[in-house]
Amino acid sequence: MKRNWYALLLLMLLAIFLSGSAAYVHGTADRMRREVGTAHADALLGDYDGARRAFAATAQAARQQGFLLRLLVRRAVVDKVDETLAVLPHYALRDNAADLAVETARAYALIDQMEASFFGGA
Repeated sequence: MKRNWYALLLLMLLAIFLSGSAAYVHGTADRMRREVGTAHADALLGDYDGARRAFAATAQAARQQGFLLRLLVRRAVVDKVDETLAVLPHYALRDNAADLAVETARAYALIDQMEASFFGGA
């Protein structure tokens, strides 16, 4: 009978861990999307310096959280997100509006892929 309680306790701990991990990945992906969107909006409004700073801050935050994300999500996907976020500040120029839009869309797609990777997709 004690073994059943131990098994139940382990299952509950596993469920709590998975639930917390899912919340962390989902929250991190939402934060990244929000920050990329804010930076892109700054660029569209003509605040290219603010956009560059916001993109750089987003890339820095992603690198700092990368270790834990790599434990939860496929490393290759997290590396692609990091690479894309790292190049976004270089596209925040007046003459690169189309390139910035493409790279921002790519960042959104990779963030979605990162989140889907945890939940069993991509």
